[in-house]
Amino acid sequence: MSTLVIIKPAGVRHENIGVLLFALLVLGLAAGYIDYSAAPRAAQHSSMTDQIDSRHDLNPIEQGLHADLKAAAEDILWRLAEQEPVTLKDLNDDLISPFANDVVSQERGGHQWRLVSTPDQDYWLYIGSSAKPSIAGSFALLVNTNLTHNTPPTSKESADAIKASLWFIAKPAPNLPTKDDLLPNHSTIENALKTVGWKQVVSHFDASVTRPGT
Repeated sequence: MSTLVIIKPAGVRHENIGVLLFALLVLGLAAGYIDYSAAPRAAQHSSMTDQIDSRHDLNPIEQGLHADLKAAAEDILWRLAEQEPVTLKDLNDDLISPFANDVVSQERGGHQWRLVSTPDQDYWLYIGSSAKPSIAGSFALLVNTNLTHNTPPTSKESADAIKASLWFIAKPAPNLPTKDDLLPNHSTIENALKTVGWKQVVSHFDASVTRPGT
């Protein structure tokens, strides 16, 4: 007499539960890492209300203008150090973007540039007021000269004594305080820019970015 033995197929319920728990664990770790990585950046941005980040706070057209101004700044620094002219006409004649008055500049906001400088040329401030703020805001390039004018730099390291900074405001450029009021009330041209709403453009690079920052 034979005995019938019924063998139930192996169930996969326990395996499915294990896979689900593992997936939830991975998602939890990923979410925690994202929160941890984002926290320092948020704190950094909140503590620097007078600065904006070129990668996160500018639109693509503004980022292009920012890149052009960084390149133009290097050219202007060398011209100043070597006592070469750096007026808006000179920059326009040499087709230095974004100072060149061409079709591209009109498509990228139609900025109207003006130059402000102290009599002793301690600083040169190039202000580009946007005619189309919906396309791109206004920019300013500030060059502080610290080298003796009769001592041209012998290397890029010596030229670093001349500093340049870029500034942005998301509207037509406001009027700065008059020259007579500038130093007594604001101490520096940088403070004068901040007073009327300009923010310095900087580049923050974190662990997720492999190329060096500036």
